[in-house]
Amino acid sequence: MEMTIKNLKAISAARIRLKDLHTHEDGDGENLAWSCIVFLKGKRLGSVQDPGEEKPLSIEIDSIQQVAMVKALKEHGYQLNLEAASQIDASDTHEYLEQALPQMADEVEWFNKAKPLLKSNTLFRIRGDEEGTFRLILALYNEKTEHALQSRFGDQLEAVLNNQLKGITL
Repeated sequence: MEMTIKNLKAISAARIRLKDLHTHEDGDGENLAWSCIVFLKGKRLGSVQDPGEEKPLSIEIDSIQQVAMVKALKEHGYQLNLEAASQIDASDTHEYLEQALPQMADEVEWFNKAKPLLKSNTLFRIRGDEEGTFRLILALYNEKTEHALQSRFGDQLEAVLNNQLKGITL
């Protein structure tokens, strides 16, 4: 979860946006397919489609824009997960994006699910919670709520997501 939050901050700082992110099961109903439109600093770069597991990722972004996007991600500390990083030559822009874009889509989709809940709830994690999940209290986030969580869970409180996700714009 820590890497996801760091990566969301990197995507936000790089001013990369995955708009119209749509996920759905592929034709077989076995694999997740997705598509989005990619923007960098407010400029539309192109589109990306992942039709499912057995078919290649389609990146419709010209090579100059791909280089600019990878540079922005790396400058802001975006990190591929270990499995993805071990499979590629990180200096190859296209290979990097083939790994980074699906990972970014997962991270942005997670954020998009959490974001509406942040307005009127407090989201948190306890050590040992399943990766990518969070718990919810039906209470506005404030210092009093955070203190109550710290009192109840002590060292087991891993994170209060309202605080960690503050300022991220995607």
